[in-house]
Amino acid sequence: MSQNHNIQTENNLLADEETVNIGGVVPTGMTRYVTFVQVNQSLLSTGGSAIYLCSGTASVGTTDTLASAAQKLVVTVMSAVQDMSVPPAPDTEHPLFSVAAGKYLNAHMTSVAAVDNDAYLFVQFFDE
Repeated sequence: MSQNHNIQTENNLLADEETVNIGGVVPTGMTRYVTFVQVNQSLLSTGGSAIYLCSGTASVGTTDTLASAAQKLVVTVMSAVQDMSVPPAPDTEHPLFSVAAGKYLNAHMTSVAAVDNDAYLFVQFFDE
C-alpha cells in the first residue's frame, strides 16, 4: 500500500564548479529520502556534465574532490543527451538514497566540456 509522504521539490540552475544546498539541514530525528533526480543541460555540450549529490556538513561537495568523496549519487549527462532522469519516472516508494538527521544534501556540478555548460537540477525528496 502506498504511503502519503510530504513530497518536496527543488529546482536549481547550476554552473560549472558550483555547489548548491537542497532542502537545508535534515531536521533532528528525521531522515531525508531522495526519490527522483532530473538534470537538463541548458545546451548540448561538447563533453557532457556530471552532478554529484553528496551528504555531510554544510560545506560538503564544494570542490570536485570533496564531492566525489562524499557522493551518494552521480548523474552523468553525456554530450549528445540533454535530459537525464534517475529513475526514469518519480517513485516515492523506492528512494534512491537517504541523508541522516543533521546533515546537508548538496549538489556540485563539474563539466568536462571545453565550454562551461549550465544545467537545471530538479530533485524530489521527503523527510520522515
